[in-house]
Amino acid sequence: MATRFIGIGAQKCASTWVYAILREHPQIFHSEPKELDFFSHFYGRGFQWYSRFFHEAIDQIAVGENSPSYFHHPLAPARAKEFDPDFRILVVLRDPIERAFSNHLHLIKAGYLRGPDLTFEQGLRNNPMYVEQSRYATHLRCWLSHFSQERVLVLLQEEIHRNPEAAARQIYQFLEVREHPPKSSTRRTNESRLADNAHLESVLERTSQVVRKMGLHRVASNTRVRHWIDQIRRANSTDLREIVPPMRTETRSELMTLLRPEVEALARLLNRTEFPWKNW
Repeated sequence: MATRFIGIGAQKCASTWVYAILREHPQIFHSEPKELDFFSHFYGRGFQWYSRFFHEAIDQIAVGENSPSYFHHPLAPARAKEFDPDFRILVVLRDPIERAFSNHLHLIKAGYLRGPDLTFEQGLRNNPMYVEQSRYATHLRCWLSHFSQERVLVLLQEEIHRNPEAAARQIYQFLEVREHPPKSSTRRTNESRLADNAHLESVLERTSQVVRKMGLHRVASNTRVRHWIDQIRRANSTDLREIVPPMRTETRSELMTLLRPEVEALARLLNRTEFPWKNW
């Protein structure tokens, strides 16, 4: 029987890279689409609905999906355990303050935050989830109360960027599949860019989806087609960091004070003495 896994986030913490290296491994079957959000948003659709996304898995050793909404959802751990108590859980975290700012840019890009004031401070006032999703120790404790430590692999985005090959090996070893040199880079794609022409962006996104559904996803990231789509997307977009002012110094200090207990608790959970995070 195949090993089941779920990547649970956190949001804006390299889940796209994790998805890419899982998709390209021949012994791993990953759902399409990437995020099923079953244990968070669509649990009411039932186990049969969820299971049908994996019907095409034949002889793969590991089978699963990535949904960053699971990490902070209070009911997701218990629901996941009810479905499969032997799940392997993949977690990727990053500097929680930088994660919150990236979350802010993502919401602007998605059109959920609009208007003349696009500052991070306005985003904080508008959306309490900026901070809530960065309470790493709180959410990880919940998952560890349902799954044993050996079934949970926690990686840090900053360490993935520093050595993606080593991070890929950790994931593959955790899922008990053979080593496989990762082809996907850790470069940022379009997370901080706002489309100038929404219609063109929609066409490009649909094209990408068609390519993946045709079974070309294992090579698409390194083909001229993928490169062509990326180039057009970049030309059709503006870097949001040119539009959104940087976080204010006093805001950063306030967040450091607010989240310090979470970071200290996380260090104890992971048995770490330090993190590669500039804010700590």
